[in-house]
Amino acid sequence: MRISIIVIAHNEEKNITHCLESLESQILKPQEIIFIDDDSTDKTYRIASRFPVKLIKIKRSERSKARNIGWQKAMGNIICFAEADSVFDKYWLSEIMKTFKKGADAVIDRRKMYQPKTFFQKSLEVQFDIRYSNYKPFSAWAFKKNVLKDTGGFDEELNQSEDSDLGKRIKKLNYKIKLAKNAIQYHRGEAQNLFQYLKRSFISEKRKFRGYYKKYPQEIPKNKIIEITILFLIFILSFFNIKIFIIFICFLFFYYLAIFIKISVIEKGWKKAKKRYLIGLSFFRLARNIIVALSYFFKD
Repeated sequence: MRISIIVIAHNEEKNITHCLESLESQILKPQEIIFIDDDSTDKTYRIASRFPVKLIKIKRSERSKARNIGWQKAMGNIICFAEADSVFDKYWLSEIMKTFKKGADAVIDRRKMYQPKTFFQKSLEVQFDIRYSNYKPFSAWAFKKNVLKDTGGFDEELNQSEDSDLGKRIKKLNYKIKLAKNAIQYHRGEAQNLFQYLKRSFISEKRKFRGYYKKYPQEIPKNKIIEITILFLIFILSFFNIKIFIIFICFLFFYYLAIFIKISVIEKGWKKAKKRYLIGLSFFRLARNIIVALSYFFKD
């Protein structure tokens, strides 16, 4: 099989050297690496030009369009998309190819946080550990080229969760998506603190409400929106009555406790991490639920 790796980057001068060096160091070598510079204004294009890659420069566009340009120009019959802000284990590509040989039509790799050091980062790394412990693939980042042709590739009207949308269309055509659990991608672009995490969550959820949820309205997180709306209303009323304030504190506590129990017991977090990281992850999930609700009310 001929393998094409596609990297799309916009202003990634801090990360792109690490990314391309890790792809260049793969045990299994691809036939080509296509580097698409999405109208960078920093040194990204200049840095990429030092590597043995096929360079394509495009006008600023949404990532779905850039990905479609990449796979349509690729010569390989296996197309792997690589994040510009990630570092890839040297066996990443060979593990992906092993999974294709086991009957996959599309493959998702195993993502980890790059060198987690702080409490926040280690708590989010637990989320990755939990996610992949019993993972049922719903999207992919490596494909047989004929699968992309049959599905039409990424929906260029979406700029968030476009991978999930493509996964749905892949499964609808009865193609198989499998996890390559030993194909490790270390993502340098994960949020490094709570502020970044909440800001990114807000932006991504707003984009989903503008695009993805319009296409799949049945997936709108209505329960979270209702729960947070009730919490917010109780909070406002608590300014006028101390008893209502106590109700607010109790509601908030039990809401957090429910998240903690879900992570610990249902998702079997106890087997994956120390208690303090589960406590942290539960708080971050609670904060994200609030952001999801806010993004719904401020989506326009």
